[in-house]
Amino acid sequence: GLAVGLADWRLVFAVNVPVGVVAIVLTRRAVAEPPRHSATRLDPFGQVTGTASLAGIVAGFIESGHAGWFAPATLALLAGGLVAGAVFVAVEKRVAEPVLPLGILKIRNFAVATGIGGLFNFCLYGTLFCLALYLQRAWSLGALAAGLALVPLTLVVGLNAFFSGRLTGRFGPRVPMVAGALAGLAGSAGFALLPADRALVLFAVVSVVFGGCSLAMPAMTSLAMNSLPGKAGLAAGVLNASRQTGGAIGVALVGALLPATGMWLVAGGYALVAGLAFAGRQSS
Repeated sequence: GLAVGLADWRLVFAVNVPVGVVAIVLTRRAVAEPPRHSATRLDPFGQVTGTASLAGIVAGFIESGHAGWFAPATLALLAGGLVAGAVFVAVEKRVAEPVLPLGILKIRNFAVATGIGGLFNFCLYGTLFCLALYLQRAWSLGALAAGLALVPLTLVVGLNAFFSGRLTGRFGPRVPMVAGALAGLAGSAGFALLPADRALVLFAVVSVVFGGCSLAMPAMTSLAMNSLPGKAGLAAGVLNASRQTGGAIGVALVGALLPATGMWLVAGGYALVAGLAFAGRQSS
């Protein structure tokens, strides 16, 4: 908010620099180097078609926000993304060392964790983007005031992510995943039903409820990693790819919708997260 209100919106990316430096220093000091596997070959066709698919679909959703769903550019981007996605799947079935071994998606708990990861980031990132627009456009708040209004949500997200690790260690991943999904569902429904006036106190209360969604984050990671023993790098890579894909689509799609409509879409996403969490086999 300070960066946008007092300087230039591009300055927000400078926040990543000190955080990245600290992360590099802490990683070098605290994280042990795992055993290296034998050299593997790249999968350039899979990487190119997978990237093209994601780029086309996300760009299509973004284009729909101002040009409409049936605009030629929107349809062309979405169609191109879907075609590239189909080619990606065909390529991954045939190459010797695919960037995404499709067989791992047949492992129930890993598929569940990956699906939850994509849906979770779709809902969380889409909500944050939508709320930032809502506070500034509908409530006419400045960038700094909108940022301050989002502080309760972000604080609760951080705190619950910490407590989720303890809950996962004690009860397994299902309990925190379901609890996080239900909190996200309740919070997003609350956002959709907010009155049109500047009900900032009510907004803060709903934000605290919604922030409970982060209980699911460490739990989904635990479920994914335990589902592929001995393949931590692959598990983490696929899960994070799913999460970032969901986040990109969530920002593009939810941000293109009216706040109330977008929040009901997010509520539906969290309902799916709860269903997937119940579908996974309980493990610790």
